[in-house]
Amino acid sequence: MVRRQPLIAGIFLCLLLFMSLSPMANSKPFEQTDSETENYVSARSTTTWSGTVDLTSNYYVDIQDELLITSCTNVTMSSGVRIVVDGRITIQGTSTCPVVLSSSATSTNDHEGIQFNASSNGRGSIINHLHIEDSIFGLTLWSSDPVLNNVTIFNPDRVGIDMFDSSTPVIRDLHVEQAGRLLPSYTDWRFGIGLSVGSGSTPVVERAYFTDHLTCGVNFWGGSGGIFRDIVIDNISGALYAWPTGVWVGDSVPLFEDLRIDKSDNGIVVRHIDDSENTRGVFRDVFITNSMKRGVLMDKSDTNNITNYETADFTNLSVLGTGSAGAKTPNIALYAIEVNATGAWLENVLVDDASSVGVHLKRVDSSTTFRNLTIKNAGTAGQGPKSAGLAITNSYFAAHLEGVEISGSPGPALWSSSGGAVQGSDWYFHNNSEHGLYIDSATVVVDGLDTNDNGYSGAYVYDSRYVTLTNVTSENDGSLGTTLLESAGLSFKKSNDLETTSGDVTCRICEVLSSSGHGVYVEDSVDLWLENLTVSDIGSSFTPVYIDNGGLTTGSQGGRFHMLGANIQHESTTEYAVYIEQAAGRLDDVSIDGNHSGIFWDANHNGAY
Repeated sequence: MVRRQPLIAGIFLCLLLFMSLSPMANSKPFEQTDSETENYVSARSTTTWSGTVDLTSNYYVDIQDELLITSCTNVTMSSGVRIVVDGRITIQGTSTCPVVLSSSATSTNDHEGIQFNASSNGRGSIINHLHIEDSIFGLTLWSSDPVLNNVTIFNPDRVGIDMFDSSTPVIRDLHVEQAGRLLPSYTDWRFGIGLSVGSGSTPVVERAYFTDHLTCGVNFWGGSGGIFRDIVIDNISGALYAWPTGVWVGDSVPLFEDLRIDKSDNGIVVRHIDDSENTRGVFRDVFITNSMKRGVLMDKSDTNNITNYETADFTNLSVLGTGSAGAKTPNIALYAIEVNATGAWLENVLVDDASSVGVHLKRVDSSTTFRNLTIKNAGTAGQGPKSAGLAITNSYFAAHLEGVEISGSPGPALWSSSGGAVQGSDWYFHNNSEHGLYIDSATVVVDGLDTNDNGYSGAYVYDSRYVTLTNVTSENDGSLGTTLLESAGLSFKKSNDLETTSGDVTCRICEVLSSSGHGVYVEDSVDLWLENLTVSDIGSSFTPVYIDNGGLTTGSQGGRFHMLGANIQHESTTEYAVYIEQAAGRLDDVSIDGNHSGIFWDANHNGAY
């Protein structure tokens, strides 16, 4: 018995040492730095598809599983069937042998493609060279982040790729074709969309082509964004429940670089809807051609909401052929570009060949800026503001136009009316069929206005207050004019018809050369200030400065004009250099050269002065 006690003690000691080393006997859980991932991988079940696979009901990839589909696999799917990914999917198609998902021949309706659920986020799903044919939805993402390379989606009924809940995929070389085109009927607007980015999603998309869609190429909503580079969209037309649009941005903040849109009913629409969200679409290097109705629209759903801020930023934008012969239906365009009840920054912009107004600004303010804007051959003859290259209406806090050239319009170059306030510098208006600058009941402030070879006067101011034109040159204007007002170099009518202490109309450092009629024509205008005026090379049958205030009603209208500092050169055997009829005013430092009849001035305005 004495000999067995050391043996028992030794066994007990070994047992204690074993328990101290065993994790199952330790009071603390076993800590693993990376073993959770290792255990997940080791426990994952991988299913491999190849050849032909027929799905008659939904297929689920569980959270710890992987579905691997090898190249050349054809997956046929019954009506309404989806592949639902909670774990990971790997598709290994190649350029010569892609994986194909299609509807089975016996299906009465299309399948619903692949759906990524939130649990698949971060699990490394990757798709290479996948073709999806005849689906209701191609790919649907809920808070997921797959990598999609060379995915082609043919004829999705509703949406090619549909994103929700802050999805963040990386997409390269996407092709979506004929979205919504083969529908016998549909009952809501959400059919025929190539890519929908919603509910805070922010994908990165490089190289994508969307063609022949019913409703929209790329649609944003719900505080989404992302980066999009090298995107081509064409032939978006036909929707009944929504405007067919190349890119629609609603309450979102995407960045586009190198975007091409052709033959879309509407090229780009940026619309602010919900004031709890931010809207700021940023577009660089954009080329829009042959839109049927609108090239670019920036607006609010509530146009009476006047809390304007920049909702869009364009740099290097070309909008060509809006409503032209290349559009689906020509000559029904509304405008090439419109900013309505919101703000925008547009720099280096070209508008050419539009069947309606080139740029329309409505209910805008100083949060809108155009810099380096060229408009050619835009407008519809005889249609008021729509005949112009650029029109501003109902805007009482002036937008900025810096560096503007407008030519070839059937109406005026710039039409400003009904409170269409605008300010800017360096405007060049030439070869337009009517006036260069047309102002009707509006406020305009510009420094640097150069007009030449316009059909009517270089600038015409009617019934307006607070107009300041500085450093103005009018040359060879008025050749198509049929009235004295239209054929003059600069024209003023009712430019204030009652003298007050504010709201003057001023032309400062203004030069008129070779106009077809009078140099400066003034009718029924007071509080008009002509400062440092130069007029020369006026035809011998016309007068360099012609002023007639005889139409003002005594008592309710009247006042004085001011011509301070003028250099007038004229050659005529019959006409005066300055003709003033029934107008009170002030002339100071006026120099008149040449052979002519001098000055005629009747300052008696019905005995008022």
